[in-house]
Amino acid sequence: MTILSTAEFELVLAEIEQRTDQIQREAQRLIAIVRHQGTALGPLYNPLGPMLIWIDAQAAEVLASVARILPYPGKPFVLRDYGNEWSGPRIAGCISNQVAKTILDEVQVDRYWTGPAADTYKSAIARQREALSAMVGFAQSIDNVLTGMAIAIGAFWLAILAALLELALLIIIGVAGAITGVGAPPGVAAVVAGIAKFLGVFMTIVMAVQTVVLADTLPKIKDLYQDLHDNSAFLNGRWPRPLDDLFDGGVTDGDPSDWQVKGTPQ
Repeated sequence: MTILSTAEFELVLAEIEQRTDQIQREAQRLIAIVRHQGTALGPLYNPLGPMLIWIDAQAAEVLASVARILPYPGKPFVLRDYGNEWSGPRIAGCISNQVAKTILDEVQVDRYWTGPAADTYKSAIARQREALSAMVGFAQSIDNVLTGMAIAIGAFWLAILAALLELALLIIIGVAGAITGVGAPPGVAAVVAGIAKFLGVFMTIVMAVQTVVLADTLPKIKDLYQDLHDNSAFLNGRWPRPLDDLFDGGVTDGDPSDWQVKGTPQ
């Protein structure tokens, strides 16, 4: 599933708010029509009275349920942009370029210098490459977490909107049936069933998103936290350096640890 853009996400939220208001208006309209026809319906109205009271209360609950979460919509497009920043050319891409260069062929000491000091210096290259690779993987993992959350947020609101659209259409059909008089009983019954279905679907959607966060996102965040404190690629939490000292590596002091120019007498 693609991530909603800023404009798309705002349209979805606006549509949700409009449909929620529409559902309450149409429910009130249905109630008014059926109550007005109470005398004409005769005995058929008797079971509709309690159902109308239920519709009135539950239509308000639909509005309240959506109103409770609308102030906290999330920002999938922001999460997407941050994720792209981490895995894009400025962070992961830049580090990846350095990984490609962290080989002996890219190190001038390999072409110009020899001796124990040179060997000691070159011994750190492989570990430095591993450290850079770990940094690239970490940046990409951050992108995965942020992108996953962005997709989940968008899917949540799209599912809510789809359920609201279905309920709004059902109530409109119920109103049309109620206007005819004889269509009032089945129309009211259908609206009752539709509202009950929406409230069940609403809770299912909320629980599904919570499940995604608990089962997928939180473990990934935990892994990121562990990786952040994993020093296996950074010995003692430091950038990999040569394991032996290079303090006595002059080119002129004659010590066996000297740096020596290739092609000169050893």
